[in-house]
Amino acid sequence: MAQDNPVKAAHTGLISNSDLARTSTKILYAAILAILILFVFICVVPPVWVMTSSLKDAKEFFSVPATIIPKTWHPEKLLETWNTLNFGKYYLNTLFVVIGTIAVSVSFNGMLGYVLSRLKPVGSKLILALVLWTMMLPTSMSMVPLFKSFLSLPVVGLNVTESYIPMWILAGANAFYVLVFKSNFDGVPISLIESARLDGCNNLTVFFRILLPISKAVIVVIVI
Repeated sequence: MAQDNPVKAAHTGLISNSDLARTSTKILYAAILAILILFVFICVVPPVWVMTSSLKDAKEFFSVPATIIPKTWHPEKLLETWNTLNFGKYYLNTLFVVIGTIAVSVSFNGMLGYVLSRLKPVGSKLILALVLWTMMLPTSMSMVPLFKSFLSLPVVGLNVTESYIPMWILAGANAFYVLVFKSNFDGVPISLIESARLDGCNNLTVFFRILLPISKAVIVVIVI
């Protein structure tokens, strides 16, 4: 029995091999496959046409009927467009935003999840409730307070509206990420944390050197 189950699982699905032996099922299977191929064709043709059209000259671009495979090739247009519109700067800005967002998301949300899961200081239940309440608040309610905070950043009093800092800070206060980290840390054996503390690790060391390395699945989810 133990050896038969994997074989059955490998050949059983929505339409099994025995079902495909019937003519009516084959016709249905072929019809579904044809519809899916049609959908793929509808989705693929427009971007392919746009990419190939970028290599055409103006006359061929506006010609009717349109040509999928260009008759004229001008790959230098891509480089000219890249330099004229300064796409390199746009991609570099995006790279800075993404790297900062990922670093802040993992660090700040992860640390709060660690505090609520393992450290549990006085008032941690209230903090957890506040985190949950923020998930029920519409985004529009926080736009004005956040903008005022970025005009004069609390404590330091700096105007950070013309930097990447606002986007990074927003990523570091995500209730969903906090709950994901907390749920993950709840499953970590407390003996592992206690052993690290016996070896002289403080809370930050435990978080960065013990908990984060074993939370790769959660980090991948957040990065995606």
